[in-house]
Amino acid sequence: MQFINIAVVILVVNMQLVKGRLFGFLPLFNGKYPDFNSDWYGNVGKTLCLTMLINIFSPHASKLLLPLINLLSRCLDRSCKLNILDDEDKLRTKKVMQEDLNTLYTGA
Repeated sequence: MQFINIAVVILVVNMQLVKGRLFGFLPLFNGKYPDFNSDWYGNVGKTLCLTMLINIFSPHASKLLLPLINLLSRCLDRSCKLNILDDEDKLRTKKVMQEDLNTLYTGA
């Protein structure tokens, strides 16, 4: 499906096979470019390249941002202090239950 959305749809919309509308109401095969030329590469090619570049990094964004979100939630739990223990060796946390504290500070 991703290949169809990225490549086929962009090619079909920008390819010129007929002079009018093919089905009367669909703008298929009535684009500006009858052949692959420098204008096609300048307009359609850069669209394809940018879309592929976005699709390289977007699936991994959630995996890379999840540890950062966990770090920020721990910091907010400690009231943005670096150490979890305060000056009197008491836990500096807003959690009431030990299970919630364990869930916050243990990894996957």
